[in-house]
Amino acid sequence: LAIGEADLGSELGIARDAHQAWWPLRMNLVVASGAAEREAPTGPVSTEFRDLTEFARTTRDLRDSGFGSRPAIHPAQVTVINAIMKPSPAEIEQARNSVERYDANLAAGIGVTTDEDGRMLDEAVIRRFRRMLQ
Repeated sequence: LAIGEADLGSELGIARDAHQAWWPLRMNLVVASGAAEREAPTGPVSTEFRDLTEFARTTRDLRDSGFGSRPAIHPAQVTVINAIMKPSPAEIEQARNSVERYDANLAAGIGVTTDEDGRMLDEAVIRRFRRMLQ
């Protein structure tokens, strides 16, 4: 799922740089995707391809808000998107270890456990890790 913000903005009269106006609509999309048990939605395009620091900042904001990807309109954006949106090897290893630990404990009749750092692992946390591993 995605919102065509340029098109929708034209229809609704929302300016492209009216960042606060877009976030409620974006979050509705994230919630709708989750409620429909769909993959995380795709964030909006950005015409910013010269200031990659700003592009990286907005891409992190999207990732941290529940978006799973973002389209690129310029080749310079692709590396930034991949670096931010793809889980790091350390994140993948943590997810793999956590899922294995949780599944082993679940098989032993224990529904909640902790990871090696003492953080709680329950079904909600593991569901996020399973999605990451997929």
